Amino acid sequence: MVEPGAGEIGRAGGYSGCVGATIPWREFKQLGAPDLRCYSLRVYSQKFNVYVVIRGARRACPLEWLDQFCMRNFTNAAEFDDTLPLGEGKVEASFRVTPERFAQSFGAWLTQRGKGEGQALQVEVTPA
Repeated sequence: MVEPGAGEIGRAGGYSGCVGATIPWREFKQLGAPDLRCYSLRVYSQKFNVYVVIRGARRACPLEWLDQFCMRNFTNAAEFDDTLPLGEGKVEASFRVTPERFAQSFGAWLTQRGKGEGQALQVEVTPA
């Protein structure tokens, strides 16, 4: 039986959450999942275009780099938990993240990992 307002049961008897995955209802409740009536789908309020400039050549940032940076275990910065890479050079972020701060932190992170082909690189972040 489903608790009222706690989510929807899919055709196979699983819970269909915001990320599109379906898991069995028992597993969902065992995970200590929050009551989704309080969850807002408007976490990602801003859309950014992200470009990297390496040796004077400007291109959309690779999705792999964005994905790695936006994971907390790589940056250890809570503010970037509210970022979602969408594709090459595309990121959605909460209002906790400014384009300037994202560009500064991402540029330092990329340079530290040698992504600039032996050169310091520049990151440009603009609202989409």
